[in-house]
Amino acid sequence: MCKYFSGLLLVVFATATSLAADLSLTARSNGSSSIQVAPGAVVNYEIIGELSGSANGGLALFGVDVSFSGGPLQQANEPASPPMDNFVSSPTNTKGLANPAGYGGTLQNGVLRQVGGAQNTINNVVGNAPFPTGMVIEDVAITPQVLCAGSLTAPMTPGMYTLTLSNVFANVIKDGETGTPFYKTEQAGVGNITNLSIEVIPEETRCVSSSPSCDQSLWRTANNTLSILFDDAITAPAAGEVQVNELMAGGAFGADISGSFTFTVENGNTLRVRENGDSALDHRIWYAVRNTGAWSGVAAFKVDLVVMIGDANNDNRVQAIDSG
Repeated sequence: MCKYFSGLLLVVFATATSLAADLSLTARSNGSSSIQVAPGAVVNYEIIGELSGSANGGLALFGVDVSFSGGPLQQANEPASPPMDNFVSSPTNTKGLANPAGYGGTLQNGVLRQVGGAQNTINNVVGNAPFPTGMVIEDVAITPQVLCAGSLTAPMTPGMYTLTLSNVFANVIKDGETGTPFYKTEQAGVGNITNLSIEVIPEETRCVSSSPSCDQSLWRTANNTLSILFDDAITAPAAGEVQVNELMAGGAFGADISGSFTFTVENGNTLRVRENGDSALDHRIWYAVRNTGAWSGVAAFKVDLVVMIGDANNDNRVQAIDSG
């Protein structure tokens, strides 16, 4: 069997009946194959390889194409440490054999072609050819191994995008090889391929502060009005998107009474929460004003406040007479 790295012919010894092992690949970011990011975020990714079974001496060669539905990619990183630097050929590293463009793949219309490389299983030495010249490392990817890593820029448009792995090929060192006079290799099959799913979500506006601040008492002189400052412009929430609940024992919440309040926006980024004057707030009771996710585009928040004096006589004012 033969494989090509952009014009460099690699002769591979393969069995005629069954394949020695399967190479499974997983693309992930921060340890997960499904992530959420903000528009324009830089996403660091890595590709993990693992061979099935143990009746082989580990990876001798591998290649994979990498594409991104959210736009063009940049070349993946060149490994700088063992064992994967043994698959690299570059001006500063002649241990392995890779594309003329480098281990990080050849860019074609934003797609990375043949990311990867091969070890010096032919036991080439300096003087015969300038590369590969490394000593073979066995058991590569017998257990999960980071084969390559790179980064991409998420699109500005919210939506679902995929970093896709395709056209995978690999060879493994035959079981029991000693390297004399060279390491015979066998073709590996392709196992499970797990792509990286990237959901781009709009950045949420966040609560910065409140007046009165959390865990304080509402001001009777301001008719128990609450002002909440955000770090960006907001629009007034629809009914029920921001809840007002009595704080109950054990961390529970009472029924939502937000229908008894008016929510208005001041100065573009301040939410004003004011009781409508129907005695919704009781004396010396703690309440929570909160967004649990229903107010789209605004991060969840909770402001706890205690009512010292409510509008007991329902005259749309909170005065000392209400305490009687």
